[in-house]
Amino acid sequence: MKNIIYYLSLSLGLVSYIFSHTADHLIFSKICIAPNAAQMVQIYNPTPDAVNLNDGSGSYYLTDGANPSTNKYYYNITSGENFWSETTSDFFIEFPENTIIESDSYLTISMHDSEIYNGYYDSSPDLSLYEIAGEDSYYNFEAISVLGPSESLILFFWDGSSSTVKDVDYFLWGNNTYAIDKSGVDGYFPDTPVDLQTYIEEADENFSYSRVSNEEFEENTNGNGITGHDETSENLSLSWEIIETFEIILGCTNSTSTNYNSEANVDDGSCFTTTHTIGQIVTGAEIGFSATILGTVKSFADIRPSNGPQVIVLEDDNGYQIDAVVWDWDVLLSGIGYMFDPYNPTRYVVGAVGSVDIYNNSFQFEISSENNIFLYDTFYPQGNFIEDSSIVNAEIVTAPFVLIPTLGERLDFHYSFPSNSRVVVRILDLNGLFITSLVDRYYQAGGKVERYEDTSDWDGRDHLGQIVPPGTYLIHLEASNFQTGKTMVDVAPVVVGVHH
Repeated sequence: MKNIIYYLSLSLGLVSYIFSHTADHLIFSKICIAPNAAQMVQIYNPTPDAVNLNDGSGSYYLTDGANPSTNKYYYNITSGENFWSETTSDFFIEFPENTIIESDSYLTISMHDSEIYNGYYDSSPDLSLYEIAGEDSYYNFEAISVLGPSESLILFFWDGSSSTVKDVDYFLWGNNTYAIDKSGVDGYFPDTPVDLQTYIEEADENFSYSRVSNEEFEENTNGNGITGHDETSENLSLSWEIIETFEIILGCTNSTSTNYNSEANVDDGSCFTTTHTIGQIVTGAEIGFSATILGTVKSFADIRPSNGPQVIVLEDDNGYQIDAVVWDWDVLLSGIGYMFDPYNPTRYVVGAVGSVDIYNNSFQFEISSENNIFLYDTFYPQGNFIEDSSIVNAEIVTAPFVLIPTLGERLDFHYSFPSNSRVVVRILDLNGLFITSLVDRYYQAGGKVERYEDTSDWDGRDHLGQIVPPGTYLIHLEASNFQTGKTMVDVAPVVVGVHH
């Protein structure tokens, strides 16, 4: 709860100029901690001038080597001792002479060597720790995992003679065990207290931390930063998000299959060979042949009381539809019967083998056996419901990043509720005024609903379809039990920004 209160108080004060501020010093822009081969740090120069990281008058340093248990911190470098942890998986580096980051440019640093980095990213970093570190450097060449599941990362500047250093950027993840607070240290302004510093949760393998704003959400006076900011005050939950390191595109990677996807980089195991699309069948003139088709289930009708067939309407990606007719087996009693529950909003894509014919001047597709139709893919336009009758409270959780609907971004969220609940999810402004309604549905069983797909998450628009102005909004969950009269409410903040 403390983090939520801090989130709201900070965002309310700064929402009026979201994304209107440009950082005036170097900042971290991307960090990857897993898998080991992917570990990297990227630094961005948002200033109008090139920055030399070691020009003879002072140097920039990068480290994750804080150790609160032994009181070893980077700022002790001015004394020449106790400035890095000396643990086997930490590093402390000074950038090489005349390492330059041009204006509006990035410097990418591999946490291992260039070969390991290239093996994962299929590209080369600008620098690697192996290349930066020499025999006298504070770095363990045998380290496999350099960036751990919870750490702090500090970029700082020291001129080589002053009694204090200048913070440049600071990032904290996993938990606040390795948070930095120089309050009370001679020569420094107080940092943000550790228990008020925000951190980002540990990122999974093949996911990265990515900056989405240029330090709008931090105090810019009376700090220890190179331009006077308090780098430890940044609300990282607003200015960073967790993204896939690579865009994972599922699909058939077998080039001999009809549904081969040349952009897929992860095979979803669904490859099969079709002989016709629905569009090819309904726009063609041939009849009496066999085909294998792929289509989304649009509707089902049972016409057997009128001596007709059962009819499954299938549609392809181009909007062409065909009646798949069934005469010899019972659809609702078969293994795919669950697909035709009128109260189930899930959309199913099926593959089917059958014969093509014409009835009443329309093409139809006869499926002779339930073994000739199978599930190919599943979509959840109203969210993926996971039943859990043990849930007794209502809760709503949103993805922890700034939503920019003008870039086509959408907000993922999930909510949970007890049994026998009418669940209503609305977007409100900070005055409690209605913006739009996202969910209004009764659930007999309790559980959790994940709304992560483009048809189920929030697109940043109001009830009229207009993109909402930048600002802080509330996503409001209400779960009401008609039998007991009990209503539970939960609220989460959502920050909407604009792209400049």
